[in-house]
Amino acid sequence: MSPRAAYSSVDVSIVVTNQDQGPFLERCLRSCLAQTFPGRFHEVIVVDAASRDFSREVIHAYGRQIVPILLDDPQAMLEAAVAAGMKRARGRYVLHVRAQDFLSDYMILFQAIWLYQNVQHHGVSVDYWLMDEGSEAKLTRVSGLEHPYGTMYRKEIWVKEGLYEVPPQGRIVDALHQRLAMTYTIGHLPIPFYRFQQERQQVVGSRDREVVG
Repeated sequence: MSPRAAYSSVDVSIVVTNQDQGPFLERCLRSCLAQTFPGRFHEVIVVDAASRDFSREVIHAYGRQIVPILLDDPQAMLEAAVAAGMKRARGRYVLHVRAQDFLSDYMILFQAIWLYQNVQHHGVSVDYWLMDEGSEAKLTRVSGLEHPYGTMYRKEIWVKEGLYEVPPQGRIVDALHQRLAMTYTIGHLPIPFYRFQQERQQVVGSRDREVVG
C-alpha cells in the first residue's frame, strides 16, 4: 500500500484551535482551505472549546469543508484542544494554527516538500510576521528558530511521545514544542509564511491560563 493510501489520501492535517475568536476565525479558515497543495490531500480540523461568541456559527457554515470538534468545557486549555485535534488528524504531517492567526499561500506546500525531501528532519519551522490586530499591519518579522508558531511535524512523533494525553496541570504549548526540539531534528525555512496576531486581553471567568485561541 502506498503512503498516500495508508493515510487515507491526506498528507497534511491543519489543526485550528478556537475559543471566542469568532471575528478572526473565518479569516483563519479561509487561509487554511486556500492553501496551494495538490489535489485534496490536506484537511482542516477545527477544535472549538465552548465558545460564547458566534464561532460555532462560522464553523457550521463551512460544512464538510472542515472537520469540527466541539468541546464543552469552557476552561479547556490549549494543550487539550491541540491533543484532541491531533488525535483526529489523518495526515502524515501535522500543523497547529491559532484561530486568530492565518497562513500565507504555499506555506504547507513548502513545508511538506521540505519534510518529504529531508527524511532526517522531524519537523520544519517558518518565520512569521507579528500582526497588528486592528489594521493587520505587519509589525515585526520573527524567526521560526525563536518561536514555534507555524511549525509542521511528522505525526509519528506525536504518537511516539504520547502528546495526545494532557497531564492534569497541562503544558504550555511553547514548552511542548521546545521539548520536541530538544529530542528531534527540526528544520527551518527562513520565509515569513505565518501571520501571528498579537494577543488580545481576554478575561472570561477564570480563564487566566493559556486557553484555546
